[in-house]
Amino acid sequence: MSEETILVAGRYQQEALIGHGGMGDVYRGTDTHTLRPVAIKRLHQDIVRENPDIVDRFKREGEALRQLNHPNIVKLLDALEDGGKQYLVMEYVGGGSLRDLLDEQSRLPLEAVLNIALDLADALTRAHRMNIIHRDIKPDNVLLAEDGTPRLTDFGVARLGNRSRLTQTGSVIGTYAYLSPEACNGLELDERADIWSFGVMLFEMLTGRVPFQETSTAAILTAILTKPAPDLQRLRPGAPPALIDLIYRMLEKDRDRRVSSVRLIGAELEAIIRGLDTPLRDLVLGTGQQPPTGSRFATPSDESGVPAMVRSTPQQTHGLSVYSPGSTPITAETVAVSASKWKWIGLTVIATVLACALVAVVAILSQGHKPKSAPGADVAADGTPEVGPPAAALGGVEQPIARVEPVQPGEYMVLVAQVEDLAGVGQLSGVGRTDVTQLVVNDLQQTMERTEPFSNIQVRKYPYIITSYDEALAAAEANGATVVVWGNSTPDVTELEVQIGVTTAFHYIQFERALLERTANIRVRLTDPRQQSTAPVVLGVLNILHVADGNAYEAMRIAAIEAAIQVTPAAVAGSGIAADVQRQMMETDVDRALQYLDSAIEQDPGNPLLYTFSCLLKQQQNLADAARRDAEIAQRIGPPGWTMPTLLLASLSNDPSPRTVLNLFNQIVAQRPDDWFPLFF
Repeated sequence: MSEETILVAGRYQQEALIGHGGMGDVYRGTDTHTLRPVAIKRLHQDIVRENPDIVDRFKREGEALRQLNHPNIVKLLDALEDGGKQYLVMEYVGGGSLRDLLDEQSRLPLEAVLNIALDLADALTRAHRMNIIHRDIKPDNVLLAEDGTPRLTDFGVARLGNRSRLTQTGSVIGTYAYLSPEACNGLELDERADIWSFGVMLFEMLTGRVPFQETSTAAILTAILTKPAPDLQRLRPGAPPALIDLIYRMLEKDRDRRVSSVRLIGAELEAIIRGLDTPLRDLVLGTGQQPPTGSRFATPSDESGVPAMVRSTPQQTHGLSVYSPGSTPITAETVAVSASKWKWIGLTVIATVLACALVAVVAILSQGHKPKSAPGADVAADGTPEVGPPAAALGGVEQPIARVEPVQPGEYMVLVAQVEDLAGVGQLSGVGRTDVTQLVVNDLQQTMERTEPFSNIQVRKYPYIITSYDEALAAAEANGATVVVWGNSTPDVTELEVQIGVTTAFHYIQFERALLERTANIRVRLTDPRQQSTAPVVLGVLNILHVADGNAYEAMRIAAIEAAIQVTPAAVAGSGIAADVQRQMMETDVDRALQYLDSAIEQDPGNPLLYTFSCLLKQQQNLADAARRDAEIAQRIGPPGWTMPTLLLASLSNDPSPRTVLNLFNQIVAQRPDDWFPLFF
């Protein structure tokens, strides 16, 4: 029997392929017992072989559907295994998807928007009351019956209330344009994540576009975290003010200010349809009215046998939270959106897939001086630095080790030591000797902590002078610092070393430290520390580490910060491999940038990182074959399990079969099982 007419479990006749999914294919079929049409979802066997745990996720979808018996949720008819293959048999919904409808009509009639939204609110209310969070609300996962009635489907990434998350700590599942800010930032998700995605979908049904419409992955994530939603009234004139207000409340970036219940959303939609005063308006005015009499959302809260939704406490699993205590909602008035042009080395270098700018920095030898503490140096947050055991004696003087305020898990510390005053007088005419240090700290805090709320970089001021590589590494080890900045100053020039600290936060780095240091450690020169910034090179060191770690998402986060800041970079000092790499990253002329990189490769032909950067530059120039060759060289000479070349090869694949690219991403998933990024592909 052919593939198209295979009989599953002796009952379900598998027919035409009607859809592809990340986990499996969906076929139209027939139940030979009832002669009714069905949809048969079959799990990809190659995915099972490479990741056997995926069967649990597939079974979870069946479990979720089995619990959800609702007219606006696709019904599960059977879950079975046949011939070593996993199947879900569901009702067949023959009217296409909401995505198909939006592609055809763009903006939907207001009546259709309200009716579809009301039915979906009803379905989500049921799911949330059953302690099930969908986590992937989007038009593709809303099927339409022949009469236009919506059916919510694809609970493959749903979280069931008291069950641990299938994805591991630090992972995120969803689709970029519909991801909530907390999903982008790695917080534990609750029902409010579904409410955000629902709000995005409502916005799209009204306007024909998603609210955060960008050209690259990193730009989308940046917009979700920082930009206000566009003006709905302008995009859809005539939309009811109550509906516009509801959508904006669903799209509150601070989830503690977001509408907290789909039940309330449903009641609001029902009131809008009926032309009544809406529950949210009453709630804001303090009257606290219940949903209208006869509303499908007026069910009692103690429904027998159905536990109320238990909201999880927000828990950071990666990244930096954008929610501070007492924070105000991010609106057009509170967010100044950068109008700066994306750098050519920015997020477009991996077109349509990675959007990842990979930045390198210079390595140069540091010169040692006798260590000494800094008189009058600033101290830690509590007023007195915690002093640990002294570092190894150098020149007969023992350098004490101070411990600064630690950073949170998922954050990266940049430790800035007191800048040594070589002149023995004020570093700048008329000012105190610690001013250069403070200028450097202020610059880094402004550019890397405050400019972008999604940054996960924290700057700490170290209360002592550091004068050697060994001292810097000792301070980094004592404080868990990823990058250390130290150096000296005269009235004419300030020279700073920016070097790698500890790499414990990078779980997949397999490169020798010496290779990382000759690629990343850099000396910079500032003639005017009030105007010049060390931020670009610090970000470059972090980016090098993320590339070496194979973490494309974090590299994109760094690239987004780079694109947002507008500074005059400090001058690269010295020459050599890393100096060429850093200068090519700062160069605006692509041909000259390639010359710098070719020089670096000539000096260090066994450095896999250099071929990665070369691949990205050539991809920027649409030199696909040359870029592919560089990615293959990086893969061949790089350490086993380093996934960045595989990611590049996936983005450069010219194989017309999507299976080839899928297999590459499956390799990455197998090598980085706790990384959410490749799961999307």
